[in-house]
Amino acid sequence: MAEATKRVHVGMFDFMAAWESSQSVAEVCEKTGLKETSVQARVSKYRSAEIDEDGEVTRQAIPLKTMPRGGGARLQVDKATAYLAELRGMTVEQIQAEAAVLAEKKKVRTARREAAAAAALLEAE
Repeated sequence: MAEATKRVHVGMFDFMAAWESSQSVAEVCEKTGLKETSVQARVSKYRSAEIDEDGEVTRQAIPLKTMPRGGGARLQVDKATAYLAELRGMTVEQIQAEAAVLAEKKKVRTARREAAAAAALLEAE
């Protein structure tokens, strides 16, 4: 019988203290007992400002420090694009066009987020 994993509860301030005092995501995992995916998801959530449809900031971002990136496998974008085209029955050019649209949407979201954060800073002054 498989052993059930016990859910770990770590408060926001405890998590922030572990993050800021650690040198790697793995170290945060050791300190908190959280899985790496949970740590990464929480950091992403904390760092993200929430912006409504009107461009208004509904939640400020928490600027947690950045960790050095690990030496993980590099993405083989050309091979992955060709494989995805094959899976979908599309051309590589169609997949690349879709990727370009996604990149443009990300630019727009980032610009909105930065503008909202700048506006919030000006309001706070």
